[in-house]
Amino acid sequence: MPDRPKARVSALLAGLARGATPTEAYHAGARIEASWPWGPLTDEALARFWEEFRAAFPDAERRDLIRLGGDNRPDPRYAGTR
Repeated sequence: MPDRPKARVSALLAGLARGATPTEAYHAGARIEASWPWGPLTDEALARFWEEFRAAFPDAERRDLIRLGGDNRPDPRYAGTR
């Protein structure tokens, strides 16, 4: 069976969500560019991120399907820059 990178990555991320250690999903010395407020994460900071994330969101789940639909008109409720 050919290697399926997307399936492997999905399984590794699911493992992290279930409590696997980052060393089971990331190469040693990996540098992850996380969004604010975390910024770049490596080694111990990466392990701490996943531990804190799972503690803060114990029921979080990964959804690979994102649906978009409806009219694409300006929303009068939006007050940001256009």
